[in-house]
This record gives sequence, C-alpha cells and structure tokens, in this order.
Amino acid sequence: MNPNKTLFGLCILLLLVSAPSFALSEETSSVYSIAGESTTQMLKQMQINEENFNYTNNHFDIWTDYAGVGVKVNKQKGDKLTLNIYSEQDTSATISYNSAVFNGECPNGNLGINEGLNTCGLEVDDEASLGALKITVGSKTLDVEITDSSDLLIITDSEKLFERYPAESNGVKGSTAK
Repeated sequence: MNPNKTLFGLCILLLLVSAPSFALSEETSSVYSIAGESTTQMLKQMQINEENFNYTNNHFDIWTDYAGVGVKVNKQKGDKLTLNIYSEQDTSATISYNSAVFNGECPNGNLGINEGLNTCGLEVDDEASLGALKITVGSKTLDVEITDSSDLLIITDSEKLFERYPAESNGVKGSTAK
C-alpha cells in the first residue's frame, strides 16, 4: 500500500469530518505529530508525489520499423531504420546510439516526445562495423545486429524490400508485420 495515498485519504477525511473546529484542530495536530509536517506541507508533498507517480507510470515503448517491442532487428550496411517511440503523455528522453554506425534525423541526445506515436529515421553507415549494437531511448533499449549475411535478415528495411520485390507487396507487408 502506498503511504502517500493513505495520508491523502486521511487528509480528505479530516477535511470532510463535520465536527467542531477544536476536534479538527486536535486531529490536524495528531497528523502533524505522526507525519512531522504541517497539513499544508503534507498536501504540497502529496501533489509532488502524484506528479512523479504520473510521470514514472507513463506507458513508454520503443521499437524499430515493423518489429514488435523488444524484438532484435538485423540490419545491413545502408539499411534504413525507423525508430518508433510511443508515449501516453508529453515527455522528453535522451536518445543514445553509436554515431559512427547510425546517422539520420534522430538526435543523439535529448528529444521532446509528444503524446502518441513519434518517429524518426536512422541509416546504417556504409562503413559500419559488423556486430551487436544498442539504441537507447530513456530507460528503454533496442538491440540491433549489423550483419552482412542476408540469410540472417529476419526484419529488414521495408523500403528496400518493396523496391526489391515490387510484385510481392503483400508478402513484404506480411514478412515485416509485428
């Protein structure tokens, strides 16, 4: 049980009690002696806690292209990558990636994120080293494998697939679906 919610309920109870002011004053001083704060200080702290609670409980997810959340993505040199960021509320987050491997419109630093779906694009540099890499947005991390083997490409650049297989658009959509 959240102790702040209990104190909040106690404060509401104190405000709703229909009793002489002496009883209310006596209850308030009891709360003060229990919590060590005045009622005003407690209410201010509860408001701060509620704002922090709302911020930390923001539903926030990241994924690449059409892959599901948490799915590792394989890319080749020159491939494009769409970074999808979903947030239930306006916020900001730090994006971090190896700028020697990825370049594009996603900032390598702080980004203001609007409520809903936000996207930005990156491209794998033609001179990128092969191997496992991470892209971090806030506390969330994406795993990206830079490979030169097309046999390992499970999820890839949908634009290049549409170009390579123009008559198979339904197959491309199906293979890149979540």
